[in-house]
Amino acid sequence: MQAPEFLGPLALIFLAALGAAFLMHRLGQPPLIGFLLAGALFGPFGLGLLSDVKVVEVLADLGVVLLLFTVGLELSLGNLRRLGKLVWVAGPIQVGGTIALVIAVAAAGGYPFSRSLLFGYMVSLSSTAIVLRLLLDRHELDSPHGRSLIGILIFQDLAVVPMLLSISAFAHGGSGGPMLILLQTGKTVLTAAVLLVVARFVIPRFIGALAGTRQKEIFVVAVLFLVLGSALATSWAGLSAALGAFLAGLVLSESEYGHQALADITSFRDVFNAVFFVSIGMLFNPRVLLQEPLLVAVLLALILVWKTVAGGAAVLVMGYGFRVATVVGLSLAQIGEFSFVLLRQVQGAGLISSVMYQTLKSATTRPYGPASGSGFATPIVRSRMW
Repeated sequence: MQAPEFLGPLALIFLAALGAAFLMHRLGQPPLIGFLLAGALFGPFGLGLLSDVKVVEVLADLGVVLLLFTVGLELSLGNLRRLGKLVWVAGPIQVGGTIALVIAVAAAGGYPFSRSLLFGYMVSLSSTAIVLRLLLDRHELDSPHGRSLIGILIFQDLAVVPMLLSISAFAHGGSGGPMLILLQTGKTVLTAAVLLVVARFVIPRFIGALAGTRQKEIFVVAVLFLVLGSALATSWAGLSAALGAFLAGLVLSESEYGHQALADITSFRDVFNAVFFVSIGMLFNPRVLLQEPLLVAVLLALILVWKTVAGGAAVLVMGYGFRVATVVGLSLAQIGEFSFVLLRQVQGAGLISSVMYQTLKSATTRPYGPASGSGFATPIVRSRMW
C-alpha cells in the first residue's frame, strides 16, 4: 500500500525539528533558532530534500492559529490592570518609537508609506516566549526589569491584532487609495467587535456545558473546535483566521475554564509552531545576502541599536534607573515569533516582493546569549545570520 503523499515530508520535518531542537538545547539557544536552521538546511534552497512545501504551509497556518489562540488565553484582563502604565505607556513608546524610525529610514530609501509601515510592524515586535522563558529560569518575573519586560511584551502581543487588520486593509484596498483602506479597516474592526460580543455570550455557555461532562476528551475536542470555528468565522468575514482564534482565546481566558484550555492546547500549539518555523526556514534563500547586503545591514542595525534605545527609553520614562533600562532595551533587541507571522501574512497578500521577503528574513534571524554583568540573559550578535 502506497503511503500518503504528505507523510514523507511531514516525517522529515519532525525529524529535522527534533534534531535541531536537541542541538540548540545543548548549545544553550532557543529551539526557534534550530527550527529555522533546519528548514533552511533541508529546504529547496539548501539540500533540496523537501522541495514541495505546500503541505508544510497548511500545517504552518494551523500553527499560527493555535499560537494566536494561546496568546488570547494568556492575556487576561487582570494582568492588564495589574501592570497598568507599563502596558499602556511604556509599550506604545517602544512599539511606536521603533515603527516611526523604520518608517523614516524606509522613506529615505524611497519606499512608500504602506511598505514602510509594514516593515516597522515586523521590526517593532520581540519574542515573548524567549524573554519569558529567561525570566522564569532566573526567577526574575517580579524584578523591576521583569515587570517592565512583561508589560511591554503584553502590549506588543495586543498590537499584533491591529497590525493584522491593517495588513488585510492594505491587501484589499491598497490599490484604491487611502479612503478604501480606511473603509476596509472600519469594516474589519466592526466585524471583529460583533464577533467578540457574540463570543462573549455564546462561548462560555458552550464550553461550560461540555466541561460539565467531566470528560477530558470532550473538553479538548470542544476547545479545538472553538479555535478552528472562530478562525473559520473570521475568514468568512474577510478577516485573518488568526484574529478569530485570538478573540476566542481572549474571551475564554475570562471564564473559569481558561487555565484548563491553555494546559490542554499547549502541546498542540508547540507541535504546529515547530512546523511553522521549519517551513519559514525552508523558504529562506541565502543568496539574498549577496543581492541586498546594504539593506540587510541597515535592517539589522535598526533591530540591534534602535530597539535597544526605544525599549530603554520607554523604561526611563516610567522612572526606572539606567541599569534596568539597559537590561530591558537589550532584551527587546531581537525579533519575535509574530514578526515571522506578519512577514508571512504580508508576503501571502502580495504586498512585498520575494526579494524583500528574503531580505527581511535575513536581517531578522540571529542568536541569543548571556550578557555579562547584568544577571539576565540578553541578546548578543555573533553574525548576521543565526
